[in-house]
Amino acid sequence: MNRIGIVGLGLIGGSIAMDLKAKQQGIQLLGVDTKPLHRSVALERGLVDECYPSLDRLLQEDTSLIILAIPVGSILCHLPDLLSSIGENTLIIDVGSTKSGICKAVKAHPRREQFLAAHPIAGTEYSGPDAAFMGLFKNKP
Repeated sequence: MNRIGIVGLGLIGGSIAMDLKAKQQGIQLLGVDTKPLHRSVALERGLVDECYPSLDRLLQEDTSLIILAIPVGSILCHLPDLLSSIGENTLIIDVGSTKSGICKAVKAHPRREQFLAAHPIAGTEYSGPDAAFMGLFKNKP
């Protein structure tokens, strides 16, 4: 089974989860969020199949993809260590709003080729897993 981790289950991460579930058969979505309410709502809404309070637990799983849908400061803090901790067949994608600092932080990392910087130009004024909806990214760059 293809396992995908989504770190941050708010509007962006939750909407990515919904679209992935609708378009990909046979995947298991593993969520990470530090907020207990976000984890609870994400599970209740079926955004993810399992949900953890920390990255440590996610790293124990065999994932093919990890999506970082957390604030840029948190991405900067966690990305280098995540790259050092993932398996050789795992790709990390961030959806942070700025790229310069993030790319600079891993420029010389030995596993840099396992990281893809991205930024969906989509969103609303709402936040949290209750704000997630299918199709947020439709017709968006």
